Amino acid sequence: MAENSPPLIKVLCQSTLYLTNIALEHIDSEGLDERLNIAELVISGLEDSGAGTTLSLVETLPKRWEAEASIKAPKAVDTVEVVAKSDEGTEICSGRLDLSSDGLTQKSRSKFGYMTRMDTGNKDLEIALSWKMVKIQKAVIDGEGVLFEITGAIALFQRAVELAPAGHALLPIFLRNLGESLIDRSERTRSIADASQAIDALQRAVGVTPSRHASLPSKLKSLANAFRVRSELMGEHSDIAAAIAACQRAIHLTPSDHRAASLFRELGLSYSNSFERTNGLADITNAVTALQKAVDLTSPDDADLSDHLNNLATSLLHRFKRKGDLSDLRKATETLQKAVDLDLSGTNGANHPDRLLINLGHSLRSLFQRTGDLSVIARAIEAQEKAVELTPPTREELL
Repeated sequence: MAENSPPLIKVLCQSTLYLTNIALEHIDSEGLDERLNIAELVISGLEDSGAGTTLSLVETLPKRWEAEASIKAPKAVDTVEVVAKSDEGTEICSGRLDLSSDGLTQKSRSKFGYMTRMDTGNKDLEIALSWKMVKIQKAVIDGEGVLFEITGAIALFQRAVELAPAGHALLPIFLRNLGESLIDRSERTRSIADASQAIDALQRAVGVTPSRHASLPSKLKSLANAFRVRSELMGEHSDIAAAIAACQRAIHLTPSDHRAASLFRELGLSYSNSFERTNGLADITNAVTALQKAVDLTSPDDADLSDHLNNLATSLLHRFKRKGDLSDLRKATETLQKAVDLDLSGTNGANHPDRLLINLGHSLRSLFQRTGDLSVIARAIEAQEKAVELTPPTREELL
C-alpha cells in the first residue's frame, strides 16, 4: 500500500514586495532650461554584498524618466541609496529611500506612488523620485523534490497590454514584461506554446519601439533569448537564425562598451546552439569570437565576468573537439581557471565554484591525455576534490 501511495504534496502561499514604476521627474525650475541627460539609476544596499543594481532609464514623457524593471524589496533592509547618472557616468542627483513601514507612511504621495526629493547639489534644480510598492502573491507547490512557482505576473501583464491603447508610452514595457515572463515559465515547464507567445509579445514590443530608442537593444536581446529557448525545444534552425539576427541588430545599436557585453553573450550562445545542430566550424568560431568580446567588454569587478568566462571556455572546448587544435584546449583551461579564481575569491563570482571546478577538472584531464604532463593531472585531481568539498549536500543527505 505504501508503494502505491501518492507523493506528499505541500502547498505554501508566499508574498513578495517589489519596487515598481520607478521614475525620476524634473520639476520645473526657474532659470534652468537645459535638457537633462539621465540614463541610469544605481540602487545600492539591496543585498548584503552592498553591490549596486543598475536600472536603465527611458524618457517616456518630457522631463520624466522611467525604469523598465522592477526590484524585489529586501526584507531585512529599511533604507537604500539611489544615484542617478548620465550615459557618460556623471552623477546628476542622489537620495535615500526609506522602505520601512513608518517611512512609507510618512512619504508624500503623488499620482505615480510614493515620492521623495533628490539631492542635486543645485538649489535651482529639483528632481523627484517616485515609485510604487506592489505585493505579488504566489503559490509554491513542492512534491517529490520538484518546485513549481505559479505567479499572477503573466495574467497581470496580459491585462496591462489589453488595456493600454495603441501608441501608449508604456505599451512596449508591458509587452516586454509579458514576453520575458512567458519565457521564464517556458524554461521551467518546457512549454513550446509559452515560448511562441513570448516571441509574439517581444516582436510587438520591438515593433512599437522607435528605431533609435535607448531601450530597443535590450528588447532585441530578450527577443533573441526567446527564439533561442524555442529552438532548444523544437530544434528549428530558423529560430537560431532569428536569434542571431536580433542580437546583431542590437549590437549595431549599442556602443562598444560594457553595455554590449550581455548582447555579445547572447550572440555567442546562439552561435553555440547553431553549432550543436550543424557541427559547422564557422558557427563555433563565431561563438568563440562573440563570447571573447563579452569577456573583453566586462570589467574585472563585474559579477557576470565568471559566467562569461565559463561560456567562452565551453565554446573553446567545443572547437577543440571539432578542430583538434591544442591551443583551444589550453586557452579553455586557462579561462576556466580564471573563472574559478573569481568565484573562490568571493569578490564578483557567480557563486557556483563547485560546477566551475568540475569543468576545470574535465578540461585538465583532457589536457593531460594530450600532453602526458603529470602536473596537469595533479591539478585535475585537486580541482575535483575541491569541487566535492564545495558541493552543497542534497536534500536526502540533509535528511
